[in-house]
Amino acid sequence: MSDQPRIDALKRAEQELTREREFNRCLLESMADGVVACDANGILTLFNCSAREWHGLDPLRLPPEEWAQHYDLFRPDGITPLQTDEIPLARAFRGESVRDAGMAIKAKGQPIRFIIANGSVIKDETGQKLGAVVIMRDVTEFWRMDQELRTANEELEKRVEERTDELLKVNQQLQLELDDRAMMEKTLLLTQSSVDHAADSIMWIKPDGRYCYINEAATRLLGYSIEEFLAMKTSDVNPAHPIEMWPLHWEELKRLKTLFFEAELLRKDGSQVPVEIHANHVVFGDQEYNCASVRDISERKQAEESLLKKARDLNEAQRIAHLGSWELNLLTNQLTWSDEIFRIFEIDPRAFGASYEAFLQTVHPDDRDAVNAAYSDSVRTRIPYSIGHRLLLPGGRIKYVHEQCETFYENDEPLRSVGTVQDVTEQKLVENALRKLSEELEQRVQERTAELEEKYAELERLNKIFVGRELKMVELKERIRKLEEASP
Repeated sequence: MSDQPRIDALKRAEQELTREREFNRCLLESMADGVVACDANGILTLFNCSAREWHGLDPLRLPPEEWAQHYDLFRPDGITPLQTDEIPLARAFRGESVRDAGMAIKAKGQPIRFIIANGSVIKDETGQKLGAVVIMRDVTEFWRMDQELRTANEELEKRVEERTDELLKVNQQLQLELDDRAMMEKTLLLTQSSVDHAADSIMWIKPDGRYCYINEAATRLLGYSIEEFLAMKTSDVNPAHPIEMWPLHWEELKRLKTLFFEAELLRKDGSQVPVEIHANHVVFGDQEYNCASVRDISERKQAEESLLKKARDLNEAQRIAHLGSWELNLLTNQLTWSDEIFRIFEIDPRAFGASYEAFLQTVHPDDRDAVNAAYSDSVRTRIPYSIGHRLLLPGGRIKYVHEQCETFYENDEPLRSVGTVQDVTEQKLVENALRKLSEELEQRVQERTAELEEKYAELERLNKIFVGRELKMVELKERIRKLEEASP
């Protein structure tokens, strides 16, 4: 009986460790970043939900030399396989401090992902190595946005990047096989360190809107200490969402289980930061929580605004120059016009068929074959073309346009054509007016020349008559003189 209190204490300690382990597991599973870890022998022991989803398969207890091939790891170019000593987790296991290491994951049946990894070795209080952990962030969206920004200056316009990937599923089961209490303590240390050092801010919120857990990233993001956070409510950092609205938000979160939205949070210094919030309804024991992953999207917002400004500037420049741009997807026959082309063609975008055939119907019937032949020959010969033609508008009105086009290929197959259309109606009308005026002037010159030639001929005739009369008068005067001299 004397051992019973000690046994009860051990059981309570075991239960508390189990609760802490489950708490940290939920934290780890709810993270948008991927987390992987190995034990002191270099054997993979931990994959969180995001890491499993990115790799497209369940983790295996593999040694480091098999990681790159099994998990499809590549260098940032997406082509060159990673060598074992280049893998961020292997580097961290060797004792390196891994910061912003780039790599790509090409899981079977999934699009390529570009990753930035940070990691370090994990040691216990005595300095003994427990393993290593790496936290991976999916920067595919930023990589794609960078590509779009680069090509924005080469092409006439780009559509604004679509919203981020679909919401991640949370609260999936992660069952770790633990041999004894020592392993449980090591796992708790490992998972707690992963959450505390996650790149994204992790916030656990009670049903009344008060914070109950904050990681280090959240303190860096907003400038408050953990102690200050724990005395605050969500409305203190999100004034646009007053505490009176919290019950409605909580009920919606319970009903939908997960919410994904953007907000502007208030920093301690009074400045605001745009964020992306991934909120999840979590039940832990007999308590309910809002587990929120908060990501700073300042750079993405700046990039989006830059793209929007380029699009606005391009649209205004096209409007001023009466110059529109278009793109034809040859795989889907989808035709995309800029706003200025719709203005030139005087077509409602909602009523346009958005295909090459629909475009041809807007061309003047007498020019249609020539335009079609010019485009077809350009695709076949891979030589850009330039052509002027007419548009037949409602009421029989005619516009003149000048069109240029170039087609792009992949593996000798045409993929898309891009081009411009410029309204040259005013220029054409001026040319026609000048040509008509020139013809009228030429006609007048010809008529005036004929009139002058006729008058010149008449003068010649009169001159001959006058000269003849003068000669006869001279002869007559000479005869009179001679007669006068001969008379007595």
